[in-house]
Amino acid sequence: MTITTKHSTRRQLQTANATVEQARARNNVLRERFPPRPTEAWWPATAQSADEVLHRLTAPPFSPAANATRAGRRRGVAKLLRWLSSLPGDTWQQRWKASRAEEIPGAAWTDLPLRFLRQSRPSPSYERVDLTSGLLMLVCGDVIRPDLAWMLTRTHKHLAPVMAEVRDPEGFARLAQLAESGPASARGDATIAATRIAMLLACKGGSIVDITVGDCVELVDTLRRVHARGGQRKIDFYLRLRALDVFPGDAPATIRAFGLAAGRLSIEELVDRYPIRCRPVRSVQTEPSSRSPVPG
Repeated sequence: MTITTKHSTRRQLQTANATVEQARARNNVLRERFPPRPTEAWWPATAQSADEVLHRLTAPPFSPAANATRAGRRRGVAKLLRWLSSLPGDTWQQRWKASRAEEIPGAAWTDLPLRFLRQSRPSPSYERVDLTSGLLMLVCGDVIRPDLAWMLTRTHKHLAPVMAEVRDPEGFARLAQLAESGPASARGDATIAATRIAMLLACKGGSIVDITVGDCVELVDTLRRVHARGGQRKIDFYLRLRALDVFPGDAPATIRAFGLAAGRLSIEELVDRYPIRCRPVRSVQTEPSSRSPVPG
């Protein structure tokens, strides 16, 4: 006589669900214990006058050796300050937010200041390059702090090198030493990690030693929301910061311990992974009628 066990599959499913719930509860506890730094509304550098900002960002350590680079950065800072001065707000951060530039992904945000600048004179061919250089200076000089999600829509070839020059030479030197002690095959990952770390300084302020575990978790959650790919390179920066003893001793060995942000991605978040600039097109993609049809 053959004896069969009923509902074995159901018990396995219940066990699996219990394990998932336990993991989610543990992840939530970790997230509460290691929160990200809160977004600040005011800090000294963002409240400086235009003259003070221009003077500071065109003097050492912000003035590079190359004359052309130095001139382009100075022009860019001056143009952006002129544009931002036309917007409401008591600080440069408030004016930057009022510009709504972060609603435009990638490099196309320069259309906004260009429109303003072209009202008084024709635009030279190098205007966009000036504006991009000027934004780099304002960000690395902690005059404005862009949103993480917006920063992740752009390329940042020069962000980490400039941060290393003007914000935290010692911290980035230690990071470079760590990369040099590793295998040569991992140098590309080290560059990506340095950019991620520089991005946290750009959006949160401070130096590398000020980065918290929660900041890293917030960045990984935002990466998941904004990007479809990335794999291990998304989280390598956490391991490097931990190796530099930036985190407290009870910090998890890997950022994977925090799990993913609660819940599945919404339709809007999935669509926002792609650079759809036309708002009506984006709206069509996220309307209920545009979702997968019900088979009939």
